[in-house]
Amino acid sequence: MKRTPLKRGHRGLRRRSKNPRKTLLLKADSLLQDYYRDVWVDKPCEGCGGKMELVHHFVLKSHSNRLRFEKINLIPVCKICHSKVHGFHGELINADIIMRRGKQWLNYLRLLERERINLGIKDLEKIIEKYKI
Repeated sequence: MKRTPLKRGHRGLRRRSKNPRKTLLLKADSLLQDYYRDVWVDKPCEGCGGKMELVHHFVLKSHSNRLRFEKINLIPVCKICHSKVHGFHGELINADIIMRRGKQWLNYLRLLERERINLGIKDLEKIIEKYKI
């Protein structure tokens, strides 16, 4: 059977989720990125000192709903450093960030990471309102 672009998962052709919670979660994630791109316009990339292009979650979104929308977990990075963080040089960049922000910051993140919360539809709607520009 011939693979169509839809089955390959091309960005423009992805199916929208029918799950309203997942749709709201994706919207909230997108608004968070847009919000901090506008608010932190003068912040440098914490990896190389270049221009910040996006916000990286130090504790991955998939690892903690508690930290997903917390400012303390967000790291301003350029696209190149973001690729490095998730690639081969991730440990080096993460170690550099920890050295700059301190062990106390890391310990506090780890403490918050253990807290388990469920983000319901109403919670996500509040988050979306918070980050609308």
